[in-house]
Amino acid sequence: MSEGRLVLAGTPIGDARDASPHLAEVLSEAHVIAAEDTRRLRRLCERLGVEPSAKVVSYFDGNEVERTPMLAQALADGETVVVVTDAGMPSVSDPGFRLVRAALDLGVAIDVVPGPSAVLAALAVSGLPVARFCFEGFVPRKAGERANHLAGLAREPRTMVFFEAPHRLAEFLDAALAAFGASRPAAVCRELTKPHQEVVRGPLSQLAEWAQGPVLGEVTVVVGGWTGLAGGEADDALAAGVAAVRAAVASGATTRAAVDDVAAAQGLRRKTLYDAVLKAAVLPRSGSRGVHPTVILPQAGSRGVPPAVILPQAGSRELTGDLGGVAAEPTGSCLRQDDGVSSGTDPIRPTDIAQTLADLGFADMPPQLPRPLIDSHTHLDAVFEKTGLRPVDNLTAAAATGVDRVVQIGCDVESSRWAVDFAASHPSVAAAVAIHPNDAARMTDRELESAVAEIDALAGAGRHVRAVGETGLDYYRTRDDAGRARQRASFTHHIAIAAARGLTLAIHDRDAHADILRVLDEAPVRPERVIMHCFSAGPQHARECGARGYWLSFPGTVTFKDADDLRDALAVTPLDRLLVETDAPYLTPVPARGRPNASYLVAHTAAFVAEHLGLGLAEACDVLTANAEAAYGGAWGRR
Repeated sequence: MSEGRLVLAGTPIGDARDASPHLAEVLSEAHVIAAEDTRRLRRLCERLGVEPSAKVVSYFDGNEVERTPMLAQALADGETVVVVTDAGMPSVSDPGFRLVRAALDLGVAIDVVPGPSAVLAALAVSGLPVARFCFEGFVPRKAGERANHLAGLAREPRTMVFFEAPHRLAEFLDAALAAFGASRPAAVCRELTKPHQEVVRGPLSQLAEWAQGPVLGEVTVVVGGWTGLAGGEADDALAAGVAAVRAAVASGATTRAAVDDVAAAQGLRRKTLYDAVLKAAVLPRSGSRGVHPTVILPQAGSRGVPPAVILPQAGSRELTGDLGGVAAEPTGSCLRQDDGVSSGTDPIRPTDIAQTLADLGFADMPPQLPRPLIDSHTHLDAVFEKTGLRPVDNLTAAAATGVDRVVQIGCDVESSRWAVDFAASHPSVAAAVAIHPNDAARMTDRELESAVAEIDALAGAGRHVRAVGETGLDYYRTRDDAGRARQRASFTHHIAIAAARGLTLAIHDRDAHADILRVLDEAPVRPERVIMHCFSAGPQHARECGARGYWLSFPGTVTFKDADDLRDALAVTPLDRLLVETDAPYLTPVPARGRPNASYLVAHTAAFVAEHLGLGLAEACDVLTANAEAAYGGAWGRR
């Protein structure tokens, strides 16, 4: 690296007394000073008592391009170049950025001398929210370009900070009024830190009227962020957003990508739109709230036959609508018998769930299981996002194979909320809530504290919430010490929540086997029930977990060709501590490997486990179901 050095020096924005001793030091030691206005620099040096020996050159918008190569050469020659502007920090809405890039290309050191900031000073005195803000600098001068620029910020949720020349302030506020609305709060900060400092606060309509008179001095404008729509306007905007997502998905986009794009384009909150999309995919239309199709399972032996779907009796309060993809109309009374065979009048046409799965790229449905089975760990929402298979259709396919219940797992606050809401209206679904360890690793301490508090609240939402999970440690994805430390902190919080609320703890463990057991062993209080989800270790770790009374849940990976170590772990797992799961949409079992995963495919895993352990499939289903009920605190959703 060259011995040259570039120094970006912040100068006072009004009051020279705000200058730091550090600024005076670098001005006196510089070889070259590049100043936006050399006259102002000399006046500042006089006030600071500095007599610079440096070569002083002008460096402003009009000559920045042609002067940058000369200053870069000085840096290359080993000189110290200090850049100052009339007020504030170089390169922030002022000259300096080009020279920074040139210095980076040369490999010279770049230092900064912090100073007063008009942005932060204006935010502080504005009276507007300052937890999150964005700096927009100067907007375009031409009326059309300015209007378009501000229109693009109409639904920016953060507080916004703008610079504007005093003679263009009235035009700016008129444009902001048109883009943001008359009631949007704002503040005009004029001549900050100077003797005639003035801060005018109020809605944009009042500020626009005030600015029609003469305004002098340096101006910073702070505008409050968008706080959302209200009432019918919000409902209409959300409905339009859901329609746009559906159109994008129909054109080939994934649900997650479509939600991200539409939320950004229409200024909707992503979580609100995402929840609305999922709700629209689950609930029937036309006011038929709370109605769900009854799945009629074929008789034992009628393998591969798709289920029928029975609507309520004609004339009941439920209305015609879209029942999870079933084209339906009112029909007569139909009864559902305990053995899964319908009686009464003929049902509506059978739901072609097999065709639906094929259209979405899923594997064929396996033979129907001889006894009911539970998918002890799945992500219905993630399956929908990745494949378009709606949660109710996912449950229908599962029921058609004999998988009559599932545990829906949360991985962050958003998915945990959805799990709780979905389980509340679907008795065959139990919910689990948590912050995934890899998400925890990326959070600040404050973010993690807030997220854990929300998980604790969700954990107490009702009996349909059976577990805290998936939590734990992931040393495969998170390799830095700080991230792993946050994972351990999050894991400890989740252990405490599960213990305090009497819930099961569902653990994600990837390449962290020893630390998982250590954290559990050292916890002041431990939950009564612990599940090692997606078990991935060998027989020794299986023995250690079994000795502690933990349940081990095996996903589709146990069927993979190269999973000998995992099958050895299966062989030593106590039979009353054995579970199976899909972890859908991931880890699809053989023979469906290579296709998306869903709860109906846990039947393949159960069949493999039964054969490997020398059990009959019916016996294995009974054992696995009883284990899942015990692991999650008792039966749920059985009719």
